[in-house]
Amino acid sequence: MPHPYSHIFDGPKHSLNREGDYCDHENCPNLGAFKAPKNREGDFYWFCLDHVRAYNAAWNYYQDIPDTELEGYIRQDTTWQRPSWPLHMQTAYTKINNVLDDFLSSPFQGHTSREKSSERHPQISKEIHHALVTLELSYPYTKQELKKHFRSMAKKHHPDANHNNAASVEKIKKINEAYMLLKKHTPSTF
Repeated sequence: MPHPYSHIFDGPKHSLNREGDYCDHENCPNLGAFKAPKNREGDFYWFCLDHVRAYNAAWNYYQDIPDTELEGYIRQDTTWQRPSWPLHMQTAYTKINNVLDDFLSSPFQGHTSREKSSERHPQISKEIHHALVTLELSYPYTKQELKKHFRSMAKKHHPDANHNNAASVEKIKKINEAYMLLKKHTPSTF
């Protein structure tokens, strides 16, 4: 007894566009079981295997398209016909989010609650305190929090996301230095 799904795997099942349809090539007695495009609108010829191979080898999809349109098709195909934009462009949502983050993170002339909470720990050196302020962290912190804040700050201030602005280049340098310092001084128990 054959397997109930063997018909799926027995080989390609050729569906004819209508019963008894023969190859559209002149004087071909074989059945036309293979579709080949007539035009870009979706019309098809039905050929036998030999004739569909010959037809597809010679057929050019872009045959009747002017060079100016052809250039557009090529450009679209390089991105799989999906929209693309440079990395440094920001969406309106990103810009608004950055402005709100800046406004909400420093409501008291640059003194955030994170700075005040880290000031309560006199055992923290000035260097580490400055790094905590740079990464908008408070003491104590975990390695996961450190990494999370570093990634969000690096993403927000990366030069590619800010049109290679000189201020963002300096800010990302400070963020990297602060991260390396805190990473080195973070105990493994945190």
